[in-house]
Amino acid sequence: MIKVWGKSEYGYYAYYISIATVLLAIAEFGTPNVFRRNYTDTESHTKKEVYSSLYVLRLLFITPIALTFLGIAWYYDSLFFIYYSLITIIISFRLNEYKLEMNSENKFISKMKSLIYLFGLIIKVFAIYNGATLETIGLITLIEHCLFTLAFIKKTGFDFKFNMLKKDLIKTFLYTSSAFASTYIIALLGGKIYTLLVFNVLGSEETAVFAFSTRMLEILLVPTQVFPVVIIPLLMKSILNRDILYTHINRVFSYLYLGITLFSILILPIILPYIIDGTENIVQFLPLYCLTLVFSLGNNLAGVYFISLNYNKILIYRSLALLISNLSTGLLFMEWWGLSGIIYSIVFSYFFIDISGAVFSLACRKEYISRMSGFLKPWILLKSIIDISENHRGTNKV
Repeated sequence: MIKVWGKSEYGYYAYYISIATVLLAIAEFGTPNVFRRNYTDTESHTKKEVYSSLYVLRLLFITPIALTFLGIAWYYDSLFFIYYSLITIIISFRLNEYKLEMNSENKFISKMKSLIYLFGLIIKVFAIYNGATLETIGLITLIEHCLFTLAFIKKTGFDFKFNMLKKDLIKTFLYTSSAFASTYIIALLGGKIYTLLVFNVLGSEETAVFAFSTRMLEILLVPTQVFPVVIIPLLMKSILNRDILYTHINRVFSYLYLGITLFSILILPIILPYIIDGTENIVQFLPLYCLTLVFSLGNNLAGVYFISLNYNKILIYRSLALLISNLSTGLLFMEWWGLSGIIYSIVFSYFFIDISGAVFSLACRKEYISRMSGFLKPWILLKSIIDISENHRGTNKV
């Protein structure tokens, strides 16, 4: 996109997609995590009761967000947001994907989504090189969502039944999803707020530089996707002491990301000029931006720790404080240092959250000490990996 469209057009796309991402997160409203936590708990309710009740709860959030997309489409006079309004409606059926996850059919999910996304990627690249606009990309994305959602529904069926609705379950799920959603949405907005700020403060071309760099960091953060699927259940059902296991996990991921950070700083400036033209600003910004990887990792790990302990209030307070710090320092630092001010804002905000949390909360202090201790004793890194692996096998047996 940035190579063919240029920085200005890509900056507009990045701005639009940031708006869409935040709204879609609100539409989901933490319900995927609620489903994963409750679907297999058949002691107090059946699977169909969970599915039906959670489906209705999702509709309560999806409907107003779909209408919001239509309003934004009218405001910006763009079909892009109309397509995302339809995507919002489609995600009401994503419970079927989560159902497959809980039935240990991740292989089918991976194959189906990989195939569809690969096919969609080829079409998008072809379309971009043949003059497609961001509205066309939005339409292709809509088709992708339609295809894999239909595949999941065909595989699992549609389990919604009116007679399976339970008001008490809906109320319970609303409370739990609010905790998950508040944390996730605030954290997501904290990440996307920089794109929105850069667009409105520095313009579309600087937005393109920042958005492209953020995409690169998202790719580098792919290993952390194991957190919600593996690490959180591992901590919740650990056969080892939770704090010891958490320290092991910190050590493994800390050194993994120190390596990724150093590799990125050294290699990206060399390979970027071969990928896209006009990379001067990106080459100057991206290596420094990669330094924030370690701080992002620390924040993600802290979230994993507090989720495993059901410390939802701490998660909300941390996320809200991070959002406020991102917004205030982001505006201030960009006025002083331009795009580089974002890096200073991110580092300052993460330090502020960790230090203030350690001062005012015993749980935060305990987590912070455990996380920092993960940087120590690099010579026992192999032992940490072995302990995590053995604990995972032991948990599965339990």
